[in-house]
Amino acid sequence: MNRWLAVLALIFVLMLSVTVWAKAVPTAERIEEIIRRYIIEREPDWRQAQVVLEFKGLEAVAADVDKYGPNSNLKVNYDRVPKLTSKLVFPLLVEVEGIPKTVVYVQTRIRVNKSVVVTRQKIKKRTRITTRDVERKMQEISNLPANYFAAEKDLIGKEATTSLPPGTIILPWMVQAETVVKRGDTVRILFKGQGLELMGEGKALQDGFVGKKIRVQSLMFKSKKEMDGVVVGTGEVKVEI
Repeated sequence: MNRWLAVLALIFVLMLSVTVWAKAVPTAERIEEIIRRYIIEREPDWRQAQVVLEFKGLEAVAADVDKYGPNSNLKVNYDRVPKLTSKLVFPLLVEVEGIPKTVVYVQTRIRVNKSVVVTRQKIKKRTRITTRDVERKMQEISNLPANYFAAEKDLIGKEATTSLPPGTIILPWMVQAETVVKRGDTVRILFKGQGLELMGEGKALQDGFVGKKIRVQSLMFKSKKEMDGVVVGTGEVKVEI
């Protein structure tokens, strides 16, 4: 019996020590962890990124929170959820036993570093991108749209729509599918519609990649009629009639 009492007493002491340690976590660290969790919940893609938080006046804010004792609870309390940007002020609601006491404000600088695809060397406009042109590097993405490229394979074979200096983080608007029809090229036009298929020669009036609608001019008729078609391959355009 005495042995079991001793074991129970030891367990109680351990639980008490864990509770004391948990409450002993500095308030500034609690605030940082609450804000970090909020950011990751808002941006799940950042779980695999390096999120660095910098605060202004954090110790003063922590001192204000400490006035309400070690049992105070903190949570982010936005009236309207803002877009996450590199600089934000986080309002934290301070509660004691479920009763709101005050709101403190934490000025925060958010830096998010992630491995993304960048140019290894200068890529000229309308150049086909190869493995030699790109690589992955850790870069700050805090102010970037979420549609950057995380893998080189997603860019190989595409064409630059603008000149890209070395070290540029590549975004979707900077590339397109490779141009397979160029303005002024002689192209094969497939006329198709209602059981009719006819192949003829024409002239491309615009650049185009597979799937893009372009303007072409038929050379089959004296009128040299212009029409819209869809690029279906290198030097080939389909026109629905």
